Parts: sequence; C-alpha cells; structure tokens
Amino acid sequence: MAKKNVKTECSGMEWSQFLYLIERLKKANEYQFMLFIAIGGYCGLRVGDLLRLCWIDIVDQDCIEVVEGKTGKNRKVSINLSLKEIISHCYQNSKAGNKPVLTSNVLPTAPGMFFPDNILTVGCI
Repeated sequence: MAKKNVKTECSGMEWSQFLYLIERLKKANEYQFMLFIAIGGYCGLRVGDLLRLCWIDIVDQDCIEVVEGKTGKNRKVSINLSLKEIISHCYQNSKAGNKPVLTSNVLPTAPGMFFPDNILTVGCI
C-alpha cells in the first residue's frame, strides 16, 4: 500500500516493450493475460470494460463495441490485424465457448504481484 502524502511516479511502456511482453506471455501460454494486455493496449479499454467482453464480441470481428462502464457511452474500437491474430491464437488455445474472455482472476491479488513486471525481468520464463 502506498504511503500517505507521498508522490508516486510511473511511466508508460515503450511500444517495443509492449510487443515483447505479448510475445513472452505467448511463449508462457498465458493466453488470458496475453489477451487482457493486448486488448487493453491496442484498444485502450478500461479494466471493467475488458472484463465484460465475451468471445463472441471479439472473435472474427472487425471492431469491439462496448458500453463504457464509467461513462455509459457507446464505444466502437477497430481491431487491427495484429490484434486479430492475437485474439485468434488465444481463442484456439483456450477453452472457449461463449464464456467471458477474461475473468477477474487475471488481475493480481496481492500487492506487488504484478505479473508483467515479473515476466519482463531478465531470466523469467
């Protein structure tokens, strides 16, 4: 937990690091987390909106349509070829059906246990 009255800093991820993370997750067979990171990164969707997606919303689609949980606005986001390939790969390697794409257990549960930090560390996976 963060200390009170202390500024924290964070920085964005370089695109090359993002692509490297996706590749590492693929090699680790972490399909659910790979999809979570990929759709979030390529489409800019919030966590709550990601967790409401079902396979039918993204497989063989040209765009993702959601009603944003935070604003209530309808949002339509194009799916580019790279993301389509990731979705297809994850779908083929998961126990699919018309279940939610992601579940809340994809999120870290303990403080400091953020998986991308661990997978990007040299020597992991």
